[in-house]
Amino acid sequence: MSNMMPEQSRREIILGLFPKGGAAKNIVTKLKGVVGQSMVFKTIKDFKEKDKTKRKPSTCQASIRTRPMVKRIREKIRRDPRRSIRKMAKEESVSVSTMWRLCRKDLGMIPYKKQRRQTLSNATKVKRQGHNLGNHQSEPWD
Repeated sequence: MSNMMPEQSRREIILGLFPKGGAAKNIVTKLKGVVGQSMVFKTIKDFKEKDKTKRKPSTCQASIRTRPMVKRIREKIRRDPRRSIRKMAKEESVSVSTMWRLCRKDLGMIPYKKQRRQTLSNATKVKRQGHNLGNHQSEPWD
């Protein structure tokens, strides 16, 4: 219910009630269900200490996986699909996990390594079929 109203509006309501002699506990009871107790106490604390009514904007880091980088990597993989993610990460000066995420999420690729397997020769197939003939009892449908 408290998520329906923007945070700044909730702060304004709290600070509107605070100077009118409203103690923090009284404000919490008045705004029960609209604003949480911790938000009331933090807002009043910020207002008393720093006289600020707004929160500090978040300082998120800019993404390393930019469009030009995605384009460069797509071209590198197009030229040589067997390119190593580690080598590309080193060339671009990013972490291996970033390069892995770029290949998976941004390019929609699923990197894999082909695994070689031993195939059965005709002689081995015949030999294996011979093993099974002696072990089986007569079939129930016979």
